[in-house]
Amino acid sequence: RLLEQTRISIHNIARVLRELGRSIDEVVKITTFYRSSAAPADLQVILAECTKAFANAAPAVTLIPLPYLAYDGTLVEIEAIAMT
Repeated sequence: RLLEQTRISIHNIARVLRELGRSIDEVVKITTFYRSSAAPADLQVILAECTKAFANAAPAVTLIPLPYLAYDGTLVEIEAIAMT
């Protein structure tokens, strides 16, 4: 589920940027909020997906553990800042 949620989050970021006439390659900062109960291997999943998706942009990445997220069942939330 974590991998799927991470991919969906990245897909949604890319979609919103496209709708604004921007590109995922313009992302300069990513803040990733995740369940603090995640295992270290889970963090590697998040980082690997972000690294792959944002490879051309090479944004700064911050991981922030939280005891819970906005909705039940949510394991990861990704916030992105893009600049031209």
